[in-house]
Amino acid sequence: MENGATILHLRFYSSTDCFGNNLMHWSRTIQLLLTVSKMKEVRYIVVHCTATPLSQRVSVSDIDRWHKAQGWSGIGYHWYIDRDGHIFPGRPETQAGAHVVGFNNHSIGVCYEGGINEKGQDDDTRTEKQKIALLFVLKDLKKSYPNAIILGHRDFPNVHKSCPCFDAKKEYADLFC
Repeated sequence: MENGATILHLRFYSSTDCFGNNLMHWSRTIQLLLTVSKMKEVRYIVVHCTATPLSQRVSVSDIDRWHKAQGWSGIGYHWYIDRDGHIFPGRPETQAGAHVVGFNNHSIGVCYEGGINEKGQDDDTRTEKQKIALLFVLKDLKKSYPNAIILGHRDFPNVHKSCPCFDAKKEYADLFC
């Protein structure tokens, strides 16, 4: 796609699984991109956490504010999942993220709310709804980027944190669309 092209990018997330089970509230994203700078080849889908305790609720606007305070143009993740399993858009997938130094031009970032337990320690605090929503988003992204490798933030060079506080590389190693 050439710069200046007009596209309508639709990605719908349903509130039920293929068996009709109610998994999460309806979330839908429609992005109209009038000026597109297509991201180069997506090689990685990167899972992150907010590194916040269970007692702290975090919204997309909170993350956007935090990232702007760091001098970025806005939220650095492409997708965000709150603890209730709601899926929210961040940056358009056509724009480079701001979530893994040195790899932003070739990756899509997905972040979940949490990662710190009640004792203040790094921990996999994903709720069942978050696990279902994250799996759904990752499967959907693999359809768009079938050659992308799913990794946790911690799996990249020079990252000195445990984000996303579980082994995403192992958990999603066999994930196909």
